Amino acid sequence: DVTVWEDNAYQTRSGDNWDLTEIAYGKDGSGNPFYVAVVNSNNPEIIHDDDGDITDGQQWTEINLGGSNQPVGNLRQRTVEWGNNVWVTAGMLTSSNKYIYRSTDGTSWTAIDISGLTDIGNVYTNGIYALTQDGAGKWWFGIGGKLYHSSDNASSWSLHATFTGETIQDLVYTNNTLVALVKSGGNAHLRAAASSDTTDFSSLVQLEDSNSDGLNGNNAKRMAAGAGRVVVRDTARTLAADVSGKTITIQGTRQDLPDEGNLNAICTDGQGNWYTGSDGGSTGPDGGDICRSTDNGLSWSKIAEGINKSGDRKVEDIVADVYLPV
Repeated sequence: DVTVWEDNAYQTRSGDNWDLTEIAYGKDGSGNPFYVAVVNSNNPEIIHDDDGDITDGQQWTEINLGGSNQPVGNLRQRTVEWGNNVWVTAGMLTSSNKYIYRSTDGTSWTAIDISGLTDIGNVYTNGIYALTQDGAGKWWFGIGGKLYHSSDNASSWSLHATFTGETIQDLVYTNNTLVALVKSGGNAHLRAAASSDTTDFSSLVQLEDSNSDGLNGNNAKRMAAGAGRVVVRDTARTLAADVSGKTITIQGTRQDLPDEGNLNAICTDGQGNWYTGSDGGSTGPDGGDICRSTDNGLSWSKIAEGINKSGDRKVEDIVADVYLPV
């Protein structure tokens, strides 16, 4: 019900413009539930809830990168994830500012200098939007056509694989499988690798169904994964696939979601339930929309339309309170 969402809408910081990019669920340094988000504009770059109760209406704490007693750098972070008791954020890079950020409690952060990584100087202008981990200390991020890897819980990194002529849009991990969403030749594709060797990827599998209906290669930039199912979204549609090692099998047909406005976000609880968030407001009530699938992304229904709290609220990201990967 849309009123439930509106009744539980709070500004994370007084005077902020609500302009968040991504939110993640994990644990604080004591093992309690915790949320961290990255912000699209206006300082800070990283924010976190202090007690894990995001419905108490309390202000979130901000991390101003480059500020007093904060890590070096001041660039926007575009993605955040928790796994194996470590938080990582990544985002924009410049020729002189190449860092990702790591925390073991979500409150105190350390800048990890990645300027020495092989070929990072050739792809830094793309920014890092693709980040994932296996829940046991292995992490990956993608930028341009380069895949980088850490085997020590995001403390150090190295070049892992190169996808020539491709752009890595997103990464997920499920069913002992690393999955890359890539753009190649203007179309959206998946590649997959078994956890036993995540340098050995499958060939490209284009994201199109048996009717040859596919996703837009320029706009298919986000996906979620759970129990071996991957669902990819573009700005209005989704398509599902099952993954197991290097095997990728498209499932069902391309779905035109019953929401309105730009489709921004997708998540799953790993139990067959999936959620998307969008801008909303094309013809229906102004404000964000949320859709749900209870059949592993094969069909969708709109469960909240026109989310409005002191103005229209576009749904930029959405997360379930489960620990990734699932």
